[in-house]
Amino acid sequence: HCLAGRWHEAIADVSAALEEFASDVGLLTLGGDAYSGARQWSKAIADYSDALAIDPLDADALLGRADAWEAIGKSANADRDRRRAQSLGATR
Repeated sequence: HCLAGRWHEAIADVSAALEEFASDVGLLTLGGDAYSGARQWSKAIADYSDALAIDPLDADALLGRADAWEAIGKSANADRDRRRAQSLGATR
């Protein structure tokens, strides 16, 4: 659903999967992506942060959270996450 831009369906699917696999970093990051696509920034930040609490070296979660921080005007937070992601080898 994320790839098709059907954000609300993606959110529902990821939320259901997280009920069974609550500590799955990939699912949490995907949830952050879906919330970002739906412009639900605080929920996106929460999912990315949950993913990072489990795996602080997840560059995708850092970059996703940076984009969400930027969207709500928190540039300093966005810059911090981007620098951290770049230090882990992220290229965007």
